[in-house]
Amino acid sequence: MLRNLVKFFKGGTRQISRFGSARDAATAVEFALIAPAFLAVLIALFQTAVFLFAQMTLQTAAVQVGRYFMTGQDRNDDPE
Repeated sequence: MLRNLVKFFKGGTRQISRFGSARDAATAVEFALIAPAFLAVLIALFQTAVFLFAQMTLQTAAVQVGRYFMTGQDRNDDPE
């Protein structure tokens, strides 16, 4: 066990220098670092768009109902 540990630490400097010069997965690591922030901004954008759409829809409905009441179109003129 001790021999394996010594062998590991002797070859450690070579592995560290090889790790520093490796560029194979740099894109994946960069994406993993940036992806959470990008997804958070994207989700916030969609939530804001849905909120503004719902607010606009409710405001339009309120204006139409107010117009119906002001013009008297809310009465039911069925002769019963």
